[in-house]
Amino acid sequence: MFGGLPDDLPRPARQVLGVLAARHDRVQSVAALTDAVGGPVDLALDVLGPLVQRRANGFVLDTQEVELDLAEFRELVRTADAHPPGSALRLELRQQILAIAAAPPFPEDEYAEWAVQPRAEAREALLTATVELAESALAEDPARALELARTALELDRYLERTYRIAMRAAAALGRTDEALRWFEQCRRTLGDELRMGPSPQTSRLRLELLRAHEAVPVTDPPSVDDSAHFFGRTREIALILNASARVVHLTGPVGSGKSALLAALTRRAPGRVGVGTALGAPETLRLTFLRSVLLQLGVETSTVDSAMAAQRLLSVAELFDIASLLPEPSLIGVDGAEKLDARSVSELGWLRDNCPQATIVLAYRSPSSIVDRPAAALPADLVVRLAPLSVDELGDPELYARTGGIPALVADWDAVHLAQQRMRSMPPVAGDILRLLAEDGTVAVGELAARLDEPVEEVLAELLHVQLVVEDGPGHVRHSSTVIRDIFRDEVLTFAASTVSATGR
Repeated sequence: MFGGLPDDLPRPARQVLGVLAARHDRVQSVAALTDAVGGPVDLALDVLGPLVQRRANGFVLDTQEVELDLAEFRELVRTADAHPPGSALRLELRQQILAIAAAPPFPEDEYAEWAVQPRAEAREALLTATVELAESALAEDPARALELARTALELDRYLERTYRIAMRAAAALGRTDEALRWFEQCRRTLGDELRMGPSPQTSRLRLELLRAHEAVPVTDPPSVDDSAHFFGRTREIALILNASARVVHLTGPVGSGKSALLAALTRRAPGRVGVGTALGAPETLRLTFLRSVLLQLGVETSTVDSAMAAQRLLSVAELFDIASLLPEPSLIGVDGAEKLDARSVSELGWLRDNCPQATIVLAYRSPSSIVDRPAAALPADLVVRLAPLSVDELGDPELYARTGGIPALVADWDAVHLAQQRMRSMPPVAGDILRLLAEDGTVAVGELAARLDEPVEEVLAELLHVQLVVEDGPGHVRHSSTVIRDIFRDEVLTFAASTVSATGR
């Protein structure tokens, strides 16, 4: 059925056959079929004859009469998922998935509602198979790894792991410049469309490639799983891991280290902490974050898989099963919590109310980012706002002066990009304030208002909130870091105006 429906059948019969194939594991009533195809189905069922079986409540496809790639495909996915990551058998099954799902199912009914779920399911499985095969090919066949990475990025240009594969593959082929272009493409895509930047892991890989390109030996390269390379946050980590709160809100502007802190929690308490990212994606991917959490906690995911496949809420019985398997204590972390939909929030709310051993941590930028979102229905028992790192945490006064303790800059993130993201919703006067501060260093708030001839208090409060400026004595402000100051000292960089123009403000 991946290749399309039989051409020798009338169009209505092909549509009914398609619905039965897409839902081959569920009995379909005449009413459900009528609703799916948008018209009567009696004649179509007569035409299909022996291809379908009548059941008490409706009809199912007779898979003994019809060769059904979709059923084989779903079984392949389940079997592959059951094998350990990187194992030979898992990769062999992923290759078979790649062959079956090369073309999306039901091509002639691309926009039919009944075809949406199996097409999304096939796309997700194809993406997973492509990425895993690309990663496995890095060591022995970087050219194939790069080709597969390109294919994966055509399927999902937001998957940061794939950019790292492309970077490593290009570097292994001796094409460091291309590897660095992959980083830039990642940075632009995430920044322009998602308002976020590359993770510290991706930024460290870029730095490693730059050093290698400049023939500078890289001593003790940082490992993403080595907590020694995660600066500070000792207090925040202890506060969250030891919290008696049922719901913790973890907030901070772009680049403040929310994702890095969640990753550090998983390293500090393996098997007790699980973290997933809310995708804000189609219904078939709605519970991806919870599936990731459960896998990290060592909990069986079949109930979540079933709900994802059927595009439905987890039942109370399923939630009880999940709760009974969670370790004591356990922590459920959700990155990008502002993207949680109402269904996911209701399920998390049930776990909060009925699972006393679990703490839920929601990470997002600021209260304003969830005020009109479903996540607001999970009020905080504890709020942890990420401030800049201190000199003591960094252990390097010069590094602190350059970065102002902003974790993204410590990780060698693009300072221009960070400033763009933090100023995206601010009026043009924000850029004017930062340029004046670049010229004069420390400036009195009253002087800023007089020189700009307009009120600056509200905008200045926003700049303080997103850590682009800091207080420097009573009634005075300055840039939070020398690297941010230097950006605004260069009049050639007019990114503040372009950012405001792009958002229509």
